[in-house]
Amino acid sequence: MAGDLVLISGATGHLGFRTLVLALEAGYQVRAAIRNESRAQEILETPSIKRLNTGSNLTFVTVPDLTSDGAYDEAVKGVKYIIHLASPITSGKNTQPDQYEAVYISPAVHGTLGMLESAHRAGPTVRRIVIASSVLSLASLQDLSSGANTVTATSRVRPTPALPTTPGAAEFVPYAISKIAALNAAEDWIQQHDGTTSGRATFDLVHIHPSFVLGANELATTVRAVLGGTNAAAATLALGARGGADEPRLGASVHLEDVAEAHVRALQPEVAGNQSFVVSTPGGIKWEDTLEVVERVFPEAVADGRLPNNGAQKTGELNADVAKTEEVLGIRFRGFEEQVKSVVGQLLEVADREGQREELESVKREFAKA
Repeated sequence: MAGDLVLISGATGHLGFRTLVLALEAGYQVRAAIRNESRAQEILETPSIKRLNTGSNLTFVTVPDLTSDGAYDEAVKGVKYIIHLASPITSGKNTQPDQYEAVYISPAVHGTLGMLESAHRAGPTVRRIVIASSVLSLASLQDLSSGANTVTATSRVRPTPALPTTPGAAEFVPYAISKIAALNAAEDWIQQHDGTTSGRATFDLVHIHPSFVLGANELATTVRAVLGGTNAAAATLALGARGGADEPRLGASVHLEDVAEAHVRALQPEVAGNQSFVVSTPGGIKWEDTLEVVERVFPEAVADGRLPNNGAQKTGELNADVAKTEEVLGIRFRGFEEQVKSVVGQLLEVADREGQREELESVKREFAKA
């Protein structure tokens, strides 16, 4: 409820920052967990936070290592709700199989369980924890590859698949397994803390499962930063990336605003706990449509060469059932055009800043050579 204190982990991330802003706009007090104190000033200097004039409604707590024992013990004190968004994302780096556990699994699983344990130790104040998961946690890798599965809020993958042991696996494979592992671990934990053997938890869980999240990242102030994370899926096509010409990407995306809104709305007491919500554009998307949207919405940038708009990306099928999310959370999903417009619009705006046009040209040359 408005006025209650919410802890948000991952507050300096793409999704985390927007969720923080929407929580403040909804009237909550927010305690933002950050890894180092310098990130607090970065948040405070954004136009959205300045406009809100947050005062004491926004405070910060430093959590340097989310996998350490008791990492969130201080952070959770006195909060009623928690939105847990801190988790590893794909980076585009050539991570080797012997690194998968440390890079993906441990931060995802231990970070989530650590938050639950800290909340449990805090006593009866915490009433709900909303956790950012992924549609990738709801379908087996085989089904995702074949497009044979319809992802619903009750889909589950058990047992958790084994990590690949040989080089060459796509980066999304260990990432997807980390999401499956974290979801299974959290749901196992809440079942074990039903009051019979381990002491009853005073809070329930809600998992939010987004597909590819697209939307302007207010904390991204350089061309390279704009191209980070899932926004790269659309922005790099406008810049000529053709690495996906033969490798399909799942045809599912969702606007950043809708995902952040889902996390905040899930705090409402009339929403029952211990359930999941899928957030994705109904009917799916085709990544190839990015080029048509860019041509129509940004014709001048295409004509003058700022956007080559000749990238290539095949689309794989993913059926995501969002009817429950629309009904219970009241989300009306924005379309793919709005998503592309938001991401590419920010790319062009940032590229106009001092020193960034050269960076834009450098990125385009890299894609042209690839």
